[in-house]
Amino acid sequence: MGAIPEMMVSVGETPWHRQGLVLPDDTVLTPASAYTLGGLDYKIVKSTMIDSQTYDPIPGRFLLKREVTDSLHDTMIGTKPQIVSDRYEIIQNREIVDLVDELGLPVTTAGTMFNSSMAWMLLDLGESVAFAGTEEATNRFLLVATHHGTGNFVVYVVTVRVVCQNTYDFATKTGDMRWSIRHSSSAQDRLVEARQGLERAYRAMDDMDRDIIQLLDRPFRESQWDLLVDTIQPFVPPREGEKRNGEWGVINTKAVNAAAETRSQLNTIWNNENGTIPQHTAFHAIQAVNEYEQHYHGHGKNRDQRMMTKFIKADMPMTRTAERLVRDLAGVS
Repeated sequence: MGAIPEMMVSVGETPWHRQGLVLPDDTVLTPASAYTLGGLDYKIVKSTMIDSQTYDPIPGRFLLKREVTDSLHDTMIGTKPQIVSDRYEIIQNREIVDLVDELGLPVTTAGTMFNSSMAWMLLDLGESVAFAGTEEATNRFLLVATHHGTGNFVVYVVTVRVVCQNTYDFATKTGDMRWSIRHSSSAQDRLVEARQGLERAYRAMDDMDRDIIQLLDRPFRESQWDLLVDTIQPFVPPREGEKRNGEWGVINTKAVNAAAETRSQLNTIWNNENGTIPQHTAFHAIQAVNEYEQHYHGHGKNRDQRMMTKFIKADMPMTRTAERLVRDLAGVS
């Protein structure tokens, strides 16, 4: 069983472990409020490490601890001592708020785990209109601040709602890591880069939705689809070789069959109703090619999530070709 948070705040949904403060569905939770309500409002300090035999300070070695304002002593974080060098730069939980506060995004969940050695905040980017009604339609920023010698400050784009270690592990495995910032002297510069990158990513998703809406509004005729298929995978005619046993042999059978199979699969996807994208639209044509290309490459993620991710990244050559041609045929700039 995964770790359950020590402290946590959640909007509109009670976690299975029923831990933390659950707010009503209509609550707009700001990062600054989540920082306090989720228990992220503590400070990490470096404490001198003492030799247990000589009681002298150990050069270049420190213990990470949670600062306690109402006590003369700091408290240990994690399940065992978190030992770092003098080069370790602390990135406080407050940096999460500073990174995302100006975006104006609502917080879905926030909390701490592993005896304050990890804090997270999950922000909702809203549901993509192109994939409304699917879980994958809701993209989220997941920001994670770790406070031990081996973890980084990390920003992901995920679709999973994080409420515990299990959901955190699943989100980070299936999500898209955008920034990973080491606890070093360059941490502050990297945090500035991450803030700028988060703003660009958020705006890019808005632009993507506007672009998709335009493509969804444009019809795509069968004749246009046929032209697209001919461009993506031209028909390969058989080539005759030398005559054997009184018959002319085909010397390019493999190429002929491969081309025919590709064309057949593209047409099958184009003619099938997938329940998400309106058929016979410009966007449907692009995603039919995208669906085939990802299947060809053996990607195993959920279809809707694959579609959205690959459309944003535009990192598949067949789909890029299809997108350019579809835009030309449909008159979409």
